[in-house]
Amino acid sequence: MNLWPTRHAIDVMSRRGITWADVVRTVERPEVTYAGSRYAGDDRIVHQAGDLAVVTTPAGCVVTVLLRTTEQWTDADARQRTA
Repeated sequence: MNLWPTRHAIDVMSRRGITWADVVRTVERPEVTYAGSRYAGDDRIVHQAGDLAVVTTPAGCVVTVLLRTTEQWTDADARQRTA
């Protein structure tokens, strides 16, 4: 699948220290994949591996990236996470 990021995804990746390689690895080898929120009104797909979740469209657009955690992290905390 050819992937490309939205400006929002690039912003979030930059603030949280998430690399494009992290994104590609998560999409290509997810631990779990599921449909996005039914409230989004589209057919987005969530790919999760470890603490990283990548939201894509079926065409390969990376909409955003999220960190899955039970605690509230700041962007600075996210940059310090271990892979």
